[in-house]
Amino acid sequence: MKFNHSLILACFLTSFILIWNTYGTLNFISSKNEPGHFSKPVNSEDPNTLGLVSLGNYKQSLSTSVSNQRLSNMIVSTLPKDSCFQAYYQNRNRFKDDPIGDIQSDISYIPASLNKYVTAAIVFSVFSKSETLDTELIASQDKQILDRAYIKTTGDPSFVSAQVASPRRPSNLSPKNTRTFESFAKDIAESGVKSINELVVETKWFALDQVESGWRKDKLQVGQIAALNIDEGFAGDALSENPNIHAANILKELLAGFSISVGKITTGEIPAEIKKNGTLLARTSSPDIETLVSDMLKTSNNVYAEQLLAAATAKKNEIVNIETRSKFVTETIEKLGIDLNGFIFENGSGYSTKSRLTCSMANQIIEKMKTQGIDLTGLASIANVDGTLGTRFPEFNNRLQAKTGTLDHVTALSGKLDKRIVFTFISNSGFSQEGGHILQESVVSILESYPFVKTPNL
Repeated sequence: MKFNHSLILACFLTSFILIWNTYGTLNFISSKNEPGHFSKPVNSEDPNTLGLVSLGNYKQSLSTSVSNQRLSNMIVSTLPKDSCFQAYYQNRNRFKDDPIGDIQSDISYIPASLNKYVTAAIVFSVFSKSETLDTELIASQDKQILDRAYIKTTGDPSFVSAQVASPRRPSNLSPKNTRTFESFAKDIAESGVKSINELVVETKWFALDQVESGWRKDKLQVGQIAALNIDEGFAGDALSENPNIHAANILKELLAGFSISVGKITTGEIPAEIKKNGTLLARTSSPDIETLVSDMLKTSNNVYAEQLLAAATAKKNEIVNIETRSKFVTETIEKLGIDLNGFIFENGSGYSTKSRLTCSMANQIIEKMKTQGIDLTGLASIANVDGTLGTRFPEFNNRLQAKTGTLDHVTALSGKLDKRIVFTFISNSGFSQEGGHILQESVVSILESYPFVKTPNL
């Protein structure tokens, strides 16, 4: 006799549910009088509180369980041993309770530029999305001839000497929202200033090395940082000897075009009295913080990451050095309620083999920022459109938005797919950059197929 397979499956599921429900009811009856057995009152009219299973819930649970197990199996067979992975289904921009895939998510690995999510969260913890980084010229009084004037700095990373894409990198990897000193020089001229005998760049608060330790061997590729920085610390194809003085000299040249003479240029601090009661002669404002952070994430700009982190640290500390920065980072993450286990901070960019991050922490940061109205994945690179994914994933055009991470033997990807899945994976192994890209593409292709099993129609 030939039986209908659907009928057999339906009979099996019905029998299983009846047995399960009977067990749940008996278990409830035998235990309901035990003090402290339940952590919350039980509603005897609600079958869920009795451990009962409806056919509809069971069908959904069964398909989800099978899909989740298959996802984990496929990811395990795809990624190297030294990898972590965690993915969540999201509904209305909120994570569902349990991950759909979780593999070594609490084990820390070298994150490379995935660390910029940490930096972004810290920046947004002290700045609102609409705030700007302002650079100002102040003096003791408003006169045409100034004995001394001061450039009040904030670490704004967006200054360039000319509005052209950097020849050091492809256009999709160059921050788009930059500006020159032109408007600043014009405002200084409109203030009536004719000459400045000494121009002092405020640098005392910025006590970090010009070149971060993690990228010293690649400094000609990355650049350098400073209180007043232009062209990410470059003077042409070489690094400037002193980026603060170099930037001020470019401003000096522009001021000469407005017939304003500038004598010597020095670095130092602004006297407290002038900071408090001095005359503001001119101000230039950066793009808003949200735009700066997005440029950092999209292009994975290391100088932007360090400059923005320094600016955030300066809001809470008089001096920004390695110690105050590190303390500020860990304290801020703790205040956000994010688990620090496995996290090792080295710098804001992640350009270091000493940094460590877990997949779980990366996802916690994404979720925490969502609760504050900030979608970090929405500020990251868009597949086949811009940033580090600008020429990649054409089949996922506008469907994938993610932050990449790449170092020697390190690849990482964290973002959202079709606005329904948020994921993070980090792999540390002996693969090339091309091999790392293949791993990224494999993970996204697996996630695209999720769920693998449809809810059975019984």
